[in-house]
Amino acid sequence: MDEPARPTTDERVAIVLNPSKPGAAEARGLVEAAVRARGFEPVVHLTTVAEPGATQAREALQGDCTAIVVVGGDGTVREVVHALVDSPRRVPLGIVPLGTANLFARNLSLAIPHRAMSRGGRRRQVEHAIQVALDGATTAVDVGVARFGEPTERHLFLVVAGIGWDAETVLATRPELKQRIGWGAYFASGLRRLGRRGVPMTLQIGGRPPVSVRAWSVLAGNCGRIPLGATVFPDARYDDGVLDVLTVQPMLPHRWVGVAATGLSHRAVPEPLSGLHYERAARLEVVPDRPMPVQLDGDAFAAVPRLDLSVLTRALTVRVGRPRVGRPRPGRSRPGRTAREAARVSTRRNRRPEATDRR
Repeated sequence: MDEPARPTTDERVAIVLNPSKPGAAEARGLVEAAVRARGFEPVVHLTTVAEPGATQAREALQGDCTAIVVVGGDGTVREVVHALVDSPRRVPLGIVPLGTANLFARNLSLAIPHRAMSRGGRRRQVEHAIQVALDGATTAVDVGVARFGEPTERHLFLVVAGIGWDAETVLATRPELKQRIGWGAYFASGLRRLGRRGVPMTLQIGGRPPVSVRAWSVLAGNCGRIPLGATVFPDARYDDGVLDVLTVQPMLPHRWVGVAATGLSHRAVPEPLSGLHYERAARLEVVPDRPMPVQLDGDAFAAVPRLDLSVLTRALTVRVGRPRVGRPRPGRSRPGRTAREAARVSTRRNRRPEATDRR
């Protein structure tokens, strides 16, 4: 591991670690060693099935930690973020990704160890992720808020929330298949649901009047990328105070080609060809005509009759790597985008969004 820069002030690092993830034991040893090498004594909080991360993060904050490093997958990260968002202190979050999808880490371009790597390669990736988690530059990002259930509960998401057949796909994915083949398990489950008919839903996007649609799924994105190299929300930014709302209405077989083209080309295919309708707002309410499952960052929840979504603007501070030279920031014009497309994106960016959720 590279020699870290020595801090000039005392720092108390708390580690929230999910011991069930593959490679967790090795990652724990590496992160503890890295913290000690910086002159700090690490405090490790292990998650459990009953307490998946929020309780441990709150305990760390009560102990006056000045930074939290989470070692685990998207679910563990999201649980820790609950505690950070609710805390009156602004404590930076470092991420050492060990999950199946690692959606948030991918959007931050953090190092992710792949199962196909050699043992030495995975170790180097983990070491690099630890270095960024401890020493990386910080950035402020938005946090999505989802409210659903009876009684209504608040949940957070960092990348994407969805209701409809995409969430049903996640809910139906077998855990043992997910453990064995990773993100491909979602893909295999999704193929069996492409032919499902759209569900009648009522949408209220921002302060606009409600509209009735028939949708395969409705998604709200805080970030754009998902695994397999696909970009669902080509113009999403994680720090702009709004959600990119996507209504998926393929239903016709040829439209799924347009959906795939949007994901792989990183730019939106015209709606008539893809059945993808994009809008942007700080708030979204979805009421399906029958209860439908919800997914948050790839974790599924049982069917609900209503989903309310909003955003907390730049509510989380995350440690990230130094940007690479020439790498486009999320939401900026990419090479190959025409001047007309860039102008259209700029116009959308300048629209004034509704007030963001501060509750």
